[in-house]
Amino acid sequence: MEVRVRVLHCPDHPDIYVYPKPIHRLFLPGCRFDMNVMNAVGILRWGLCLQREEIRILLMGRGVTISTGKISYLSERFLVYFSLLHRSKYPEIARLFESNGGAILHIDGTEEKGSDAVFCAKEGMTGITVMADTILSESTEHVTVFLEHYKENFGSPLVVVRDMSHTLERCVDEVFPDMSQQICHFHFVKNLGTEVLRDIYFNLRRKIINTKIVPTLVKYKKILHREGRNEVETAELLWLCLAIEHLEYSRKHSGGFPFKFGIS
Repeated sequence: MEVRVRVLHCPDHPDIYVYPKPIHRLFLPGCRFDMNVMNAVGILRWGLCLQREEIRILLMGRGVTISTGKISYLSERFLVYFSLLHRSKYPEIARLFESNGGAILHIDGTEEKGSDAVFCAKEGMTGITVMADTILSESTEHVTVFLEHYKENFGSPLVVVRDMSHTLERCVDEVFPDMSQQICHFHFVKNLGTEVLRDIYFNLRRKIINTKIVPTLVKYKKILHREGRNEVETAELLWLCLAIEHLEYSRKHSGGFPFKFGIS
């Protein structure tokens, strides 16, 4: 494979050249794409959540011909490199927490049946996702190992914020004895709404659906005039259109009870 590397120099100083990074740092081992392509693929895939074919078309527009299979490969390599880079910054992150007077540790996991759990540790004041890893389950055994790894690198936090899981409570007690623990407001409100307001919510929702008011409003939106006889009437019509669009958005992007009241 032939590689061309652009070398810069000043016309007034022909004996001085500016070279790019060493060639072994420009290219990934066993790959004909450089680090810039890998970074672009990683950001597009994981940062912007684009599909492989979308990334392929975007790169093609920049003169880079690449297959969707290679995009998968580079996106996974990006995660590995990014993880290693993040871990190399652990000492700096620990010093940052210390300079802030300590860390507020938020812990939570997401788990679907039949798959591993993704468990995360996030610092509340800075918003930094300190650690994230896949564990077999949110069991005491695996969560304890995760928290011990955190303690080894960052010490003990000021407080731990978690959901209402008794497993997490026991794990925090074991790794950080006598540590203050607080319940996450999001999880508290979610559970409170589910337990206390479920029947009221679904009864109200059913009554509103029976009125068929939302489909009627959506139908009227198509025939509404955008301009009235005067500025006040025009503003009222525009406000009504915006209100209908807000209802449509809630129906299509419902965050789930009790945080959204999307009505079909």
